[in-house]
Amino acid sequence: MSTGFSAEKPRRRPLITEGEEDGRARPLREKLAWFVALWLAGLVATAALAYGLRALLFAG
Repeated sequence: MSTGFSAEKPRRRPLITEGEEDGRARPLREKLAWFVALWLAGLVATAALAYGLRALLFAG
């Protein structure tokens, strides 16, 4: 039974824990820098939202 699609399997996406395509993993310092940057961005966004809602609540 033909479905009209190629029988070739799609390429598997590499796992997040695997290295880059050239076989080298990113340095730990770079990974930690991304983690800290995303953590700080989340912290700032949460604080801005909290202070914004507080300002709206006590504006009247």
